[in-house]
Amino acid sequence: MNSFAEQIEQALTARQGRPLRLFFRDDDADEDEPALRRLLELFAQRAVPLKLAVIPGRLTAAGTELLKAAQARTPGLELLQHGWQHC
Repeated sequence: MNSFAEQIEQALTARQGRPLRLFFRDDDADEDEPALRRLLELFAQRAVPLKLAVIPGRLTAAGTELLKAAQARTPGLELLQHGWQHC
C-alpha cells in the first residue's frame, strides 16, 4: 500500500492542471498552546484560509484572546463549534 504522502501526490498529479478545491481544518481548539500558535502563524503568513473547530465549554480565557488576535490578522480564519464539552 502507498504511504499517505504518495497517495496525496498521486491525487494531485491526476488533476492535470485542473483546479483543486480543499480546506484545512484543525479540531479541538480550546487553549493557547504552542502548536496552535505555530499553526495560526503559518496560515496567517501565507494568507491561507483555515477552519478551527473550537470546544466552547473548554475554551480558556487565554485561548479566547489568542483566537481573537488571530481573527484580526487572518481574514480566512473561521471558527466552528466542535461539540460543547467534547466528552
